[in-house]
Amino acid sequence: MTSELESAAAAPLAPILRWATIVLDGQLNPAIYHPSWLTAHELLRAGEMDRVRIEQADADFTRFEAIWFTLEASRKEFELSSTAATTTVHQLRDLTLGIFKLLSHTPISAVTMRQIAQCPLDVGGWESLANSFSSLDAWSGLLGDRPRLGGLSVCRDLPDLGGSPRTLEVTLEPSALFDGGAYIIVSERIYVGEAPGQGANEAMDALSSGWLEAMRRASEIVDGLQRHPAMGRGR
Repeated sequence: MTSELESAAAAPLAPILRWATIVLDGQLNPAIYHPSWLTAHELLRAGEMDRVRIEQADADFTRFEAIWFTLEASRKEFELSSTAATTTVHQLRDLTLGIFKLLSHTPISAVTMRQIAQCPLDVGGWESLANSFSSLDAWSGLLGDRPRLGGLSVCRDLPDLGGSPRTLEVTLEPSALFDGGAYIIVSERIYVGEAPGQGANEAMDALSSGWLEAMRRASEIVDGLQRHPAMGRGR
């Protein structure tokens, strides 16, 4: 029997926005990833160097945009992203390999390869998609027998707090500590103003006024999940 996912894959696709990123976690020296360094090592052509837009390049953080990629580096993370002018995402791989071939001494603890897409849907399309693919049966045609849920995230908007928008997100993942257990993340985000001179004060006000309610809500959600029949309880 053809799964819903296979049927969808066979149907004509609406235009989408898609890009890719490579993220490296480690101990990095942001200053070295300067466009001039890439040019000196023939990783960036001279003609491309002329069109680079540097936002910051110092010992703590580097970020610049070239024609076909964006590079961002902090002391803990390196990220290379494609742009609308990227010919193929393989360029990101090749540039990353070229950079770290020269910087082979750099301690790297993790590599993340990511594709990101924005897909237009008909009215109600997202709800239909989410409802369809929350069932693991919908994936069996592509993933084979016995697919399992690797994670689940749900979110909602909360009433504003003192005029600041709030969102709530709950993420469930398999536990890395308890075999067969669940890893639960309850996040409440308050979007405070970013006007010069007021960001910190407004953020602290939001923290003070919203902390107890956020902790109560999080405790209720965690307790409710633990009591839910679908969760079971470890013995």
